Amino acid sequence: MSPDPRTGRPRLSIINPLPNLLAHYAASLHEVIAAGGAPEPVVIEHPGVEMDRPGIVARFGRSVDVVRTNRRIRATAPGNILSLWPSFNDLEPFVWAGRPSERAIRIVVHDPLPLRKQYGAGSLFRWMSQHSLQRSDVELVVHTSAVADDMVKLGWPRPILAGHPIAKPGLRVADPDGSVLVVGQWKPTRDHTLLERLGRALTAHGYRPQILGRGWPSINGWEVSDAFLSESDFTRRIQEASCVLIPYERYYQSGVAVRAAESSVPVVGRRHAFVASLFGDDWVGQVDGDRLESWISAIDAASQTSPFGAIAEYRDQVIDDWRVISTC
Repeated sequence: MSPDPRTGRPRLSIINPLPNLLAHYAASLHEVIAAGGAPEPVVIEHPGVEMDRPGIVARFGRSVDVVRTNRRIRATAPGNILSLWPSFNDLEPFVWAGRPSERAIRIVVHDPLPLRKQYGAGSLFRWMSQHSLQRSDVELVVHTSAVADDMVKLGWPRPILAGHPIAKPGLRVADPDGSVLVVGQWKPTRDHTLLERLGRALTAHGYRPQILGRGWPSINGWEVSDAFLSESDFTRRIQEASCVLIPYERYYQSGVAVRAAESSVPVVGRRHAFVASLFGDDWVGQVDGDRLESWISAIDAASQTSPFGAIAEYRDQVIDDWRVISTC
């Protein structure tokens, strides 16, 4: 892909502080940017604070290294800068802040209200960053309007909205194996009660309820495995499932739902703006309320419906969103 004809340099430098965790996300974003016709970005894998071992002294030392690296990147990286993850959480904009210049520095914010205490998160750090944004060239990017709205409520300026990167979707490559799949590590927002109610009912309806992920407790009616999944196994298990279940009580966006969408595998979950953006407002896999019959009906309907068309439309919108960010 050719560079910017005016400068001879790429327009965007992408900073990835979590090279392993964000590998698929970064690859999908690169694909989206290419599909939008933008000059090929420079990718800088720059491990952030969260990658280091715990401990105040070690974390502080790592923080100093990251700040110095950020400053060097700011001074030398070609074109605009996009950081894919805020290593310092609420403090991240302050870390990147500098005098306004011709380049833009943008930080992707995934969760403005983390579930557990995070390094650099809190009202004081938030105030420092919000104050710094008034006189710097740093901007924030989010993937959903819900994130944007919550950030404004917390005092942030309204961020730029750009859809969650997604690889080019394809039609299903495997026959459904009858599994209703929950995939990803256990977190406190997983609806344990719902899963217990669903397990035996799904089995009675001919499905195989399965959970794949670290840290899950035993749940009646479900096959639970906390074995490590390689990237290829992760993709294969999603592709083989009759549907992927999102049993979350609170979330902004779901990488698992995106991965399912890339393979045109149906997703079932509570009615949510992110699921609607991926699969369409009238997607049959959205559930209102907690009635067991509603969940079973949604799983039945979604398992027999191809979401390919709606997902392709979503990706077209994502390409348009990122075309603006990657060239301006």
